[in-house]
Amino acid sequence: MFQVAAAAVVVLSVVGRRVHSFPFSVFVGAFLVALVLGLRSCRWLGRREIVFEKDHLLVGEGGPAVHRRDLRMWALGEGEVRLYAADFGFVWRFLAGDGQLDLFRAKLTATFGRPRILVRRGSRRRRAIGVGLAFAGAGAFAVGLGADLNALGLVGVLVAAFAFSSFMISSQRVLRPEP
Repeated sequence: MFQVAAAAVVVLSVVGRRVHSFPFSVFVGAFLVALVLGLRSCRWLGRREIVFEKDHLLVGEGGPAVHRRDLRMWALGEGEVRLYAADFGFVWRFLAGDGQLDLFRAKLTATFGRPRILVRRGSRRRRAIGVGLAFAGAGAFAVGLGADLNALGLVGVLVAAFAFSSFMISSQRVLRPEP
């Protein structure tokens, strides 16, 4: 549904540029609908207790049972555990404290086998440089806009966009095999 709404936003933006009497509020409304649909696609189930059984686990009291055959793999890292469905339909994401993570890892390893490790794609330095450049670009944009220097404003927007995308890419967590 989100992909359809995003495609509608693209079509409306093209129509809005071609037809000058096309109301801008329609484009903004379609964008907001796409944004709401995108944000609703992630479900928060709240705090749930994980119950470990002999060959599966239960998510909450009387919740769904997760068996080994239901999973493609599982991964852990930085206080987070992810269980990936075999049919690529969903990902269970659990957060745990440092004290609980070792216990969680031991029980999940006994139930589901060896995990994969979640690590950040980029180093802390790379992420810090990306954030710093994004703020610098935003500042250059503001100065360029305020001082009526269009070239500085354009460069500031481009630097901020590329630096922020670099930060986001280096902040992603990727899967690595357990050593």
